[in-house]
Amino acid sequence: MSVFYPIIYLYHHRVGVGDRSAIVLQWQECKRWWKRQWNNIQMVFTTEYFASCFPNKASSFMLWGGYFMGSALLSLCFIEKGYFEHYFYWYIALIEISIIIFAYPSSTLYFSKPRIMYFIWPVLLFMLFFVTGIQLAKMGHFRPMACALLICHFMASTCFFARKISIIMLAAAVALHTYISFDIPWDNIHWILLTEGPTWELMAASLLAGIAIAGFGTYKYLNDRASARAKVMKVADTYERRLSLQAIHNQINWYRLAPIQHSAMLRDINETLKKPYNYLIEQHQHKMGEELAGVMKKIRKTGSLLLQRDKEERSLRINEKAIQSVDIASIISKAHNNIHDLGEPLQLLVYYQSKVKTIETDPELLERLLTINLLAISKSEHAVDPLVNLVIRSTNLHYNDANHRLPALAFRMSTNIDPEGIYVVSGEYLLLDEGTPIFLPRTETELYQSESKQIVQAHGGYSEIIENEDSLTCLYVLPVAGKSVMQFTNHDPADMSNKIAETRESLAQERELVAILTTSTRLKAEVVKNAIAFIKNAHGSTKRKSGEPYYTHPMAVAKILVAATQDPDIILAGLLHDVVEDTSVTLEQIQLMYGDQVAYIVDMVTHYNTLGYRWKLNNNEIKELLFQCKDIRVSYIKLADRLHNIRTLSFRTPEDQKRIARETTSFYIPWGYKNATILRIDGWLSEMQQICEEILGTEKEKKNYTMHYE
Repeated sequence: MSVFYPIIYLYHHRVGVGDRSAIVLQWQECKRWWKRQWNNIQMVFTTEYFASCFPNKASSFMLWGGYFMGSALLSLCFIEKGYFEHYFYWYIALIEISIIIFAYPSSTLYFSKPRIMYFIWPVLLFMLFFVTGIQLAKMGHFRPMACALLICHFMASTCFFARKISIIMLAAAVALHTYISFDIPWDNIHWILLTEGPTWELMAASLLAGIAIAGFGTYKYLNDRASARAKVMKVADTYERRLSLQAIHNQINWYRLAPIQHSAMLRDINETLKKPYNYLIEQHQHKMGEELAGVMKKIRKTGSLLLQRDKEERSLRINEKAIQSVDIASIISKAHNNIHDLGEPLQLLVYYQSKVKTIETDPELLERLLTINLLAISKSEHAVDPLVNLVIRSTNLHYNDANHRLPALAFRMSTNIDPEGIYVVSGEYLLLDEGTPIFLPRTETELYQSESKQIVQAHGGYSEIIENEDSLTCLYVLPVAGKSVMQFTNHDPADMSNKIAETRESLAQERELVAILTTSTRLKAEVVKNAIAFIKNAHGSTKRKSGEPYYTHPMAVAKILVAATQDPDIILAGLLHDVVEDTSVTLEQIQLMYGDQVAYIVDMVTHYNTLGYRWKLNNNEIKELLFQCKDIRVSYIKLADRLHNIRTLSFRTPEDQKRIARETTSFYIPWGYKNATILRIDGWLSEMQQICEEILGTEKEKKNYTMHYE
């Protein structure tokens, strides 16, 4: 039917049918089909194709050498005796070649792999499979078993060549045999097959041919699928290897530049050094002042580099040498062929609405971008049929901070088959300097969107995913000649952000705590806000059993503490008491940011050993550590932490409530009463006791779990 599509297309174009989408689609599919056939013909004459036919494993040579020897010995049983003497040397040559193939991995040629072998191998296979195969069949007067062996040779050849190539080789061998030795009356083959040889031979030949067709056919199918997937995965591996390599380079580079990974901390150090710098200038110590100014300048520079690193987390960088002018139609064809080779029934309808035919890009990345999107969109739940509309249109990208505008191409891939919706592509797209927010895929099926956004962002482009109940649309806008805005490899790729759990209530709690601490303690508002922001980012998206953001718990602990003490170290330690235990923050970071005293208190209330190798302490070790601790600051935080946990026990299971209540009455309340007079926390202990009594129920159960420390 493909040959009739041009006629149908011209007829509809001449008659003037309204909606020609279906005809245009078939016309484009027809052109792609013919182009694939032409590409396949050209590929046969390339070195890569000859190399692909050459076995890569030593076991393959041994297997095929054994196959040729076995088939030669089997055919010997069915050769007419009158021919054997005349073709004895032919037969001996066949055995010797089979032995050479079997022993080839032991030769030096196997390890040196000269290119000439890539060309000798297909010729050798042609001679063994077809020329010799037909010759042996002729010498057996095309008996059933001789024909079965010829069928085996044909099916075996498809393991190395495409079926079309095997058919052409078979036809060439048949033609060649009209000039070789004797002729067989071809019009009598049907009679020969049915009359010569016993019945068991016909049955055995049928069985052998059936096994060959099923076995080699299955192998060919599975091998073709595996090769197609390997081809697509090769493009994916290019992306993954590049990203991994750049990440490694980035880690090494930034480790050299900045062992301390907090630019804000360096800015604070720089601000602290301003006072001694001003004092030195006032005292006319200009030399020392200049040295200190140089140190401050280095700190500011290092801070800027660290800030830049933070912005570049998890972003792709392009190798500038890989950028070239790429024909868009060729890349689309490659992407379509990749999916076609996978056996996926993709139908691609392209609307090319631009005069621009080429784009400056990394061709492998653009091929990857189109392949993964076309495949994923065609298999999405929004696709009624495996049909994807690709609209390519000229547009502009505007970079506002640099007042920079570039011509661009918009690639709009959609499941929308509504003719009115196909052409909707905006005229201009705005990009801000702060960069594109990181896309966090919800499921594995959305990973292609995250990868696509990274590829587009590396090209200095714009991306948008539009998903609703009826359709899925992926819009990617790339500059036509965008070297000035592309993100090239110079240091590590990165641009990672974590989702933070916060609510309207938690933000109100932040403001309330800042007001309380700044009026009741010597802590400044900036210090409190920075500490809250630090724990919020450290705990990220973690939530409590109640569903509240986890960072609301340390804020509640700080609010409880301020009612009993105004010591800034205790308040800050209360805010930070869970970060070392529950996040990746280290005690050294706390020490550097908030001082030795705060770090010591956090260490004492942490359920981990933080000296040397890190491990989690069990309940007995925690209780023993606290019981021996004489620092009332630790007591404040542990009891405030326990009080808030007791207050929110209703969100836990009844079993957990009783377990925590028993632990509280058996240890924490008696331990708190030891220092109740000094701490002035009788109210805390009474509240905990009351809540635990309500949970445990009877007085008898309470007494069973009460432990007094003398």
